Amino acid sequence: MSETVDQLSVESLVVAITDVVSDVESCEPLALPPLSDSVDVDALESFCAPETSGGGPVAARSLVVSFEYSDSVVHIDSGEQTTISADPATDETLAHLDISPSDEGDSLSHCDS
Repeated sequence: MSETVDQLSVESLVVAITDVVSDVESCEPLALPPLSDSVDVDALESFCAPETSGGGPVAARSLVVSFEYSDSVVHIDSGEQTTISADPATDETLAHLDISPSDEGDSLSHCDS
């Protein structure tokens, strides 16, 4: 499942991520742990916000960020629209994250598309 977020705010981003992950994990969104336990939500919002120049938006940049949340790996593509998708956290999906098991704190990897 994926979800597109048209109006980006911390609240809409958190709701979209928890909706997608709860669908992947077949649970209610409120059954998931707090998103802030997995990633810095404010930094994630900044990452996904459109670039601006002189008060107006500039050409869309397509960046992808992936991180582990609950028992899933979340992928966010911040192109012209922000698209959020998730996959079950398996050895294969976790291997694509640029983190090691000994990392502490937020788990966040990204690459330019």
